[in-house]
Amino acid sequence: MLLTVKGLTRFALSILHPRAPILPIDDELWALRTSLSRMEYIVLRLLKFRLAVENPHKYLLHYISSLMHWCPHEFTKFNIGAISFIILRDAHVNPDWVLSHSPQTIAIVCLAVALRIAKISIGVRWYSVFYSSMTKSKLRRLEDELVTSVLKR
Repeated sequence: MLLTVKGLTRFALSILHPRAPILPIDDELWALRTSLSRMEYIVLRLLKFRLAVENPHKYLLHYISSLMHWCPHEFTKFNIGAISFIILRDAHVNPDWVLSHSPQTIAIVCLAVALRIAKISIGVRWYSVFYSSMTKSKLRRLEDELVTSVLKR
């Protein structure tokens, strides 16, 4: 289905204002259309025009399900999965930080921060099992970066 910018603008307005009548084709509609087009350009610039971006969500889900078998009681008690995904969602407040690291790295850092919040120690270098280029010092540096520059905004 082909959707025009005008149609998208009308659709968004119908969701935001369900009781309002359909916006007629006038200056207000064209102003909203122009704003939407500009916002699209801003988002594209933030993504550096890389539209085929691999998200860290699938990696985080895989890492959580794998680690859950090592300490299932703690993962359930402290809801590590939900906390990790909340941290991942909040990390996207700073898209430059997210896009400057691999999706595997972002997923490991979010999970590591969630584990530190819950004071759960896995004991082994679990992160290097999932991503061989991750070291303890790099993980600590990225955890601090995430907490100080992203989560404390």
